[in-house]
Formats: sequence, structure tokens, C-alpha cells
Amino acid sequence: NKGTFKIKGSISGPSGDQLSAEGHAEFKGTVLSFPNFPHALENFSGDMIFKDLDFTLRSIKGTMGGGTVQGSGYLTVKENKLDTLFIGMSGRNLTLHPMDRTSFTGDADLSLKYIKERAKLLLAGNMNIQSALWEREVDESIYFNTSHSLTASGSTIMDMMEYDLNLAGNDNIRINNAFGQAKGKFNLRLTGNYDFPILLGVIESREGTINFSGEKFDLIKAKLSFNDKFLNDPHMKIESEAFIKNY
Repeated sequence: NKGTFKIKGSISGPSGDQLSAEGHAEFKGTVLSFPNFPHALENFSGDMIFKDLDFTLRSIKGTMGGGTVQGSGYLTVKENKLDTLFIGMSGRNLTLHPMDRTSFTGDADLSLKYIKERAKLLLAGNMNIQSALWEREVDESIYFNTSHSLTASGSTIMDMMEYDLNLAGNDNIRINNAFGQAKGKFNLRLTGNYDFPILLGVIESREGTINFSGEKFDLIKAKLSFNDKFLNDPHMKIESEAFIKNY
């Protein structure tokens, strides 16, 4: 992370055995990274106000993946423990690479909320994808972050993370791997947690080719359905055709 942080405020007291503090802080910089996420917020700026251990993020903005990001939120600490947290973020025209050999361009409206009863962080919201490319093979694992082995100490933030994300993409989603090449759309919901993400929904295509038994088939239609709430084990239905020895 690279940037500057300026604070203006006052400290008074003691009132009983505690000091009281309040003020205003401004920050800006070139790089603000996030735990286990392959993209950073660049050329960022923002400001916040605080009173004791109540913090209000009035604004934060910057760029990510060639697009714009902005947001706001608040955080409260009581008895040296996190009590409340809510951050809302929106991004426009972001081009991101959540995994190797994948990319997408789209808009996002997300929120991060602390669920006090379960001591969990919930990442929720909508992602609307204008275009995407998937070049991973069908038997490769799905993950939505960089490898946690990159940090020796690990991240308690990611251990707390749960998901409730709606993912939608229309007609400009391309798949290119050993199984074939296709163009289609999807409507998915990502739930679960950092260690065990779960996909629900469908991926559909009516354009492309399928490689099967040494032959190339023209795709008529294909549907990949994720219906299992406990395993990422989709049901695949494909209709395709090819001419083989005049048949």
C-alpha cells in the first residue's frame, strides 16, 4: 500500500479512566490492496470522521481494472471488539481477472456487512457482466481469490467471509477450452464461504462447437445447471450436430 493519511482532531479527558477523541481524517494514494484479492484500488482518495471508536467513512473513490469505484460506510468498536461494520461499494466498467485464464468486464454493486451474531462478514450484492472469457478446463477447481499461501500468516478476514452474490451476464460470455468453444449467457448466485463457495443457477449457450470423440460438433444448444446446495456438481445438457461420412 502506498499513500498518505492526515488527521485533525482533539483528545480530551480523562472522563473516568478513559480519554475521548474525535476528529476528521483524509487519505489518498496510489495503491490500496485487499486481502487475497488480485486487484488493488489505485489512485484512491477519501475521508472519514471519528468519535472515540465510532468511525464513519464518508467517501472513498479510485480506479480498478480501468473502471471507477466509489463507496462509503461505518465501523464501531466496543470493548476492543468489532461491533458493527457496513461498507457499500459500486464499480463501473471494471475489467477484472479473478482467476488465471479468466476475465470479465462489468459493473458491481456490493456491500460488506458484519453479522455480529455469528461473527461473520457477509459480502453481498449484484455483478452485471457485459463480457467475459473463461479458458479454464471443466475439471479445474473454482475459486474467487488469489492463493492464501502467498501470505505466511494467513488472513482472519477471509476465514470470516461469507457470500451472497448475484452474477448475471448476457450473450457475450465466451468459453474456450479443450471441451470446445461457446458463446452464451449465465444467471448465477454465489453463496457459501471462503473455503467452500457454492454456485446455483444456469449457464446457457446456442452458439459454438463441441469436441467429442475426436469429432467437432456444431452446438445447437447447451445448458449447465447448478442445483446442488452442498456441492458444485452441475448437470449438463447439450444438443449438437456434425456430418460424419455423409450422416
